[in-house]
Amino acid sequence: MIKEKIEKKRKKVFVSLVILSFIFIFFNDTNGVKTIKNIIYYVVFQNMQFVNNRAEILSSFTDNARNLIYVDEMNKFYKKENKVLSDKLRNYYNMVADYNELTKFLKISKIKNTKSVFARVIARDNSGYYRWIIINKGEYDGFCNDLPVVLVKKNGKLCALGRITETYKNSSKVTLITNSSLSVPVEIEGKNVDCLAEGNNSNDLQITYIPISANVEIGDKVVVSGISSVFPKGVYVGVIKSINEDNDMLYFKTGVASSDFTMENFYEVAIFVPDVER
Repeated sequence: MIKEKIEKKRKKVFVSLVILSFIFIFFNDTNGVKTIKNIIYYVVFQNMQFVNNRAEILSSFTDNARNLIYVDEMNKFYKKENKVLSDKLRNYYNMVADYNELTKFLKISKIKNTKSVFARVIARDNSGYYRWIIINKGEYDGFCNDLPVVLVKKNGKLCALGRITETYKNSSKVTLITNSSLSVPVEIEGKNVDCLAEGNNSNDLQITYIPISANVEIGDKVVVSGISSVFPKGVYVGVIKSINEDNDMLYFKTGVASSDFTMENFYEVAIFVPDVER
């Protein structure tokens, strides 16, 4: 009996579903059917939309958190950089103030910039010992003692030549860096090795005070160091041609560098002249 009742209920449910299906098919445009469809659509679709919105909100929150962390790290980095630059700027202002006070105290003109002036060689030391030249410009052209003199190669490279040691109205005497009376603070290019280039009255330069542990090799380029008070940093000086570690100095070794000029192969030079404020 119970099984028969269950079977009858199943049949009734099946018949009811079939009837509802026909109603939806044939009366698709009726208001009642539309209402039922809208209710079903609203319940199902809104729940799906809610889930999607929640997923988008969570993803957006994660991205914002990641961006905030990145911005905070960059903020800290730029704060450190800003402090370093601020310290450098403060030092610069202090140097400017000291320079202004010094020029005022000494009653001298302020150096505004540096300009290059070219001059012709009109005489040279033919003995090969004193290592000097005379150029055709002097005090009337703004020259004074200790100005740096360089050669300008065809490829535009600057080569340290010497410095003005005597100045006249229309001419100047230039003592070459190969003169034994001159020395130039130099460094081995690309190796952060500071040393000294000393003239020895030949076409070569004696490179002294090379740290004994420094990796200096034949063929390394020698350029002016940043501590030079005459030449700009980085001006080419010569090339290492030999290294001598057998000397009496305990912590240093010496070397020899060939200069990039001879007394006979140049006729024009360039001089870096300060352009002063009037």
